[in-house]
Amino acid sequence: IADIQNSTQIVHVWYFGDTERARIPLRVNPPSGRTFSSKKIQGHETGKWQVKILDASGNSLDHVEFEITP
Repeated sequence: IADIQNSTQIVHVWYFGDTERARIPLRVNPPSGRTFSSKKIQGHETGKWQVKILDASGNSLDHVEFEITP
């Protein structure tokens, strides 16, 4: 994505376990191609999380897995 030539949109889909918790559309603009999203994690939401990164057509570009511990 860092080498994009034209402005485009991606989506960050946040999952807590297998449950979708947020879907955040983001604009990505050249030349940097950088963007980010964030989500407030509640105290009771400890465990495995995943953020899937989708292109404008819904195709998977990448994903990040992490765990919140008490």
